[in-house]
Amino acid sequence: MRVTLVHCDYDIPEMLKDLAMPGIPLGLAYLAAMAERDGHKVTVIDAYADSLSREKCAEVILASAPDVVGFSCVTASVYYGKDVAQTVREHVPLVIFGGIHATFSPDTFLDIADVVFRGEAEYSFTEFLGSKPWDEIGGISYKDRETGEVRHNLMRTQIADLDALPLPARHHFNLSAPRYKLFRHLPFASLLGARGCPMRCVYCQNAEVYSTFRPRSPRLIVDEMQMLYDEYNVRHFAFVNEESMISPSHMRGFCEEIIARGLKVRWGCDARIDSVNDPELLALMGEAGCGFFFHGVESANDETLARMHKGGNASSAKTREAFAMAQKAG
Repeated sequence: MRVTLVHCDYDIPEMLKDLAMPGIPLGLAYLAAMAERDGHKVTVIDAYADSLSREKCAEVILASAPDVVGFSCVTASVYYGKDVAQTVREHVPLVIFGGIHATFSPDTFLDIADVVFRGEAEYSFTEFLGSKPWDEIGGISYKDRETGEVRHNLMRTQIADLDALPLPARHHFNLSAPRYKLFRHLPFASLLGARGCPMRCVYCQNAEVYSTFRPRSPRLIVDEMQMLYDEYNVRHFAFVNEESMISPSHMRGFCEEIIARGLKVRWGCDARIDSVNDPELLALMGEAGCGFFFHGVESANDETLARMHKGGNASSAKTREAFAMAQKAG
């Protein structure tokens, strides 16, 4: 099949786009890799990186003559995606949507989409492209073609073995695009080290969809870093894990793998402030090239933190302690 995947642009002020992690959409890159592995012809349209207007995006989609076009949306890009989909709808056999907004609000898209993918979609997408009956594919929503009834299939089991996934199809993206520079000037690559977080913070989608922590092999993560270092000249990395320090042993194994190879890189990751509690591990991370954390502080008020159900040892005092400990480790 000819598959066209679209990374939608955001309908927000340009200056706000710099606030998000500026990496390629790894979820879409994984889907592209899965489709290519199965022999499908894949085109990726990165409307976000290329600042494509709705009209131009639709034009490029139609030029690719797809059998199926898939739109990846976050909440800020929903209307962009729907507008473009409406434009191409009559000329494309199948229109699908996915992403975090689609996961929680599939009905948003069912007036225009044939199928909406919810949650982790790598294997659902593979089954869909392989013409598996829709009523047998976990984690999708669709309108029954005969009755018009909306059907929400049960969520499929989370992917237990992330090592079995192919590497993201980064060759479809322009890693040097200005919107994919770390801190607006550093060439870098985003990486997936693990999925899931067991905490139940009320504002986070992972409590409902990605609650189980599943790490990738430290060896395979560093293999990917080495490939990006050698083939793309990347020296800076940032992890998109919801929480990278849930498993100290996994972090330790990852750092030891980098050090053993003598790989000279700089990287950073998300970490709860109560995960930053081991000076020895922090020192090892520093030796392996860790240069920064993205901390979810949320509030300096302990009552507010409690209402967020942050769990663990989240507190204003622990925030100060964690920052001081990380800064001491460099």
